[in-house]
Amino acid sequence: MTKARDTAASDLVVARKQAEDQTNRLLDVEGQLQTAKRDIAYLKEKLTVAIHEKGIAEYARDEAVRAKDEAPLARMGATVTGVDAAEKISRLRIFMLHAGLDSVTSTIEYRCTTAEKLVEEDRKFDAVIALEVIEHVANPAEFCKSLAALTVPDGATIISTINRSMRSYATAIVAAEYLLHWLPKGTHEWSSFLTPEELVLILQRANITVREMAGFVYNPLTGRWSLSDDISVNFIAFGTKNCQ
Repeated sequence: MTKARDTAASDLVVARKQAEDQTNRLLDVEGQLQTAKRDIAYLKEKLTVAIHEKGIAEYARDEAVRAKDEAPLARMGATVTGVDAAEKISRLRIFMLHAGLDSVTSTIEYRCTTAEKLVEEDRKFDAVIALEVIEHVANPAEFCKSLAALTVPDGATIISTINRSMRSYATAIVAAEYLLHWLPKGTHEWSSFLTPEELVLILQRANITVREMAGFVYNPLTGRWSLSDDISVNFIAFGTKNCQ
């Protein structure tokens, strides 16, 4: 009888612990949702202020200037090959590069192709940079293998993307696509986002070791991104290809 009471008491303790853990998880999710709601409200308010203070035309002009100024690596002396799988987007960027007054950026080799096709051409690069791309590919693991194949041993691989979190759903999809209309609706699919842990594992399997990781924070007033320790939404990973 005593043994039965002891077993029941032990089961009750375990049940209470499980209930407490579940409650804490729910409170954590609720906290993330509240933070996301505050982020959305902040972004909407600040963007509205920025547009009204600067004027819509000036705001659009500044956005075009930033899009045009997309080749800092070339200005630093690097030989740059720009790759875009979307033909219309590539044509636009080629036009913007050659229409500019900067003779350095006009030397960039811009190609409408894919990483996989460059692998078939046996191309090699000291650094491979894929910004806001991996969340749009059908097979992230195979894509990373292609990036690794394009990178020389000890070369750099840099990937930026969006974390699969409650906060990213609220800001990168609900806010950016449906409230602020920064992007067309349906641009992103939340289930296609990768967590930082998943990206690290995928890169490891592609023979790339992640050395550093940081988050991105956007300031609507200045129109600039800055690095942050917060990787809950936008983040960037820097890795190097292992020598075989």
